[in-house]
Amino acid sequence: MRQHIWPRSGNLFRSIITIILVLTCLKVWLGPADIIQPAVAQIPNSGQQRYDMIDELKRVNKQLSELIAVMKTHTIKVQMAGGDRASDRGKPRR
Repeated sequence: MRQHIWPRSGNLFRSIITIILVLTCLKVWLGPADIIQPAVAQIPNSGQQRYDMIDELKRVNKQLSELIAVMKTHTIKVQMAGGDRASDRGKPRR
């Protein structure tokens, strides 16, 4: 009579699943490992970054003031490139 290998491999499969299940339960029970450090959401030097941002905003405001002064005193010629075509006038824009 010929013996089947299925019952033995089924026991092996159940054993492996049992071991994995036990290891998973231990991991959950013991909690996270100390190897992994928690994420720290801090900016290294937030005060300096704020000062830099304020300086950048002052610079942009100065450039905008100069641009407004030029627009008030000079005539600006505007040329449209690739504007509305006659076929696109009735279509809604998305």
